[in-house]
Amino acid sequence: MKYLLLIPLALLPLACKGESKPLATAQEAPSQADTPLQSGPIEGDYTVECGCQIKGIDACGNYVHVGDHVYAIEGDLGIDKHMEWCGQGQKTAHIKGTLEGHTCQATALTVKP
Repeated sequence: MKYLLLIPLALLPLACKGESKPLATAQEAPSQADTPLQSGPIEGDYTVECGCQIKGIDACGNYVHVGDHVYAIEGDLGIDKHMEWCGQGQKTAHIKGTLEGHTCQATALTVKP
């Protein structure tokens, strides 16, 4: 009987690849190329995904691909700050905001169907 109680605990790490690791911060988000980081305003359709799906980040968090880099999405957008797209793969979203360092300070974000 006591072994049956251990089965759910053994499956817990499979729920989200990144939950067992600390959440990535904007400062830890790695550059994906040798090109310089972009800065300034952006608006358009971009690929977004959870950091647990991005090689080099491997921890849950909301990220946007802009050019050859990924940027942590920040801002009061009414989305889950760490795992909005966890386990869902890449999505396309219309984003308006500003790139600063390794972050995208988003003022608007709408996921495309």
